[in-house]
Amino acid sequence: MVLELDERTGNLFEIYEIAGIFEITGNRESVDLPTFTPTTVLLTPPGRGAVATLLFDGPVALIDAAGLFRAANGKPLAEQAVDVVVFGRWGAEPGEEVVLCRTSETTLEIHCHGGQAARQAIAGDLERLGAPPCDPWEYIERTDGVFARMAARGLAMAPTPRTAASITHQTHGPLRDELIRMADKTTSTEEMSAIIERLLAWETFGVHLIEPWQVVLFGRPNVGKSSLMNRLAGFERAIVLDVPGTTRDLVTTEIALDGWPIRLTDTAGLRDRADELELSGIERARSRIASADLRILVLDRAAPPQDEELELLRTSTAPLVVANKVDQRDAWGTALPPEAIPLSARTGEGVDELMTRILERLVPLVPSAETPVAFDREQIATLHAARRALAQGDEESARQRVRAIAPKNPSA
Repeated sequence: MVLELDERTGNLFEIYEIAGIFEITGNRESVDLPTFTPTTVLLTPPGRGAVATLLFDGPVALIDAAGLFRAANGKPLAEQAVDVVVFGRWGAEPGEEVVLCRTSETTLEIHCHGGQAARQAIAGDLERLGAPPCDPWEYIERTDGVFARMAARGLAMAPTPRTAASITHQTHGPLRDELIRMADKTTSTEEMSAIIERLLAWETFGVHLIEPWQVVLFGRPNVGKSSLMNRLAGFERAIVLDVPGTTRDLVTTEIALDGWPIRLTDTAGLRDRADELELSGIERARSRIASADLRILVLDRAAPPQDEELELLRTSTAPLVVANKVDQRDAWGTALPPEAIPLSARTGEGVDELMTRILERLVPLVPSAETPVAFDREQIATLHAARRALAQGDEESARQRVRAIAPKNPSA
């Protein structure tokens, strides 16, 4: 790479020369930089926190040459041992207290105060050394490949410990092994096709290791949808009033049932007579109902059946029907569907049965430990593309697509 010399880059080159990375000779108008590109990566999430961690990938001699870090033990970074924690100060006096650790000969972790000022100041210093910020997922892909990036992102996005454990198992076990096998040119077309079909058989389960299942509660106004949502969530997420139309927008919360992530949505009560604002909420409710993984129709067992409820029973495709308010007098009698789950959102009676039925619908089967499961939508899209290529007789294209998402170092 060639950079034009100016006041800023001239100072940068001087630092590179002091660091012993290259020597500037003569009065040239441009200088050839080394082939490496130092990089800064923020490892902790954006925003405020107790501690922020940045990764510097490049020669630590650059930091020594710029005089950015003063170790308490008096040694320059280049002389600090790998995997040894070092305390010191960063920047101009008095400096920011930091803890550093060289994790390899060319990588350095910098742990500082979690506020934005300290993090941005250190990142700015490193960028002025020629180490621009890099997205962490991009950095992982650049250094370890697409599969490593998918594995790291999947683990970071996993909503529950159970799904995180499943993703970890797949990236170190069956999914990894099967992708390596398909990428191998000795694997036959028939074997590739069989592996792809096994993987795609679990695609719906796989994407929900990262993305929660969408469960929607719906029904006419004032039947207890918000109370039921609060009971399932374990806290008062939705406002509850004995006034029809209280919920006018979508109210969501995330829960875990048996370790599986679920996003509950409480919707506006469905009715024809409503003001303009409530009608807007009803339209949103209908849209969310249509796209849900599971729809739960909530009925008010303590009030005589209304025309709107009977219409919902006739026209809806809700797999689960709930008869709420069993702690009160039954006003439905034989009109109540026999498959309705009786419960009381107020007392909690029957809620365990509802949770069991929800799980039966969402996760009827759990793959065995030996079953490969793709969990990333990019993985799944690639597998579909490879399947199409095989169907068209293009084995090489299918194998190239699989290789793009297979582990970079199969023997590692």
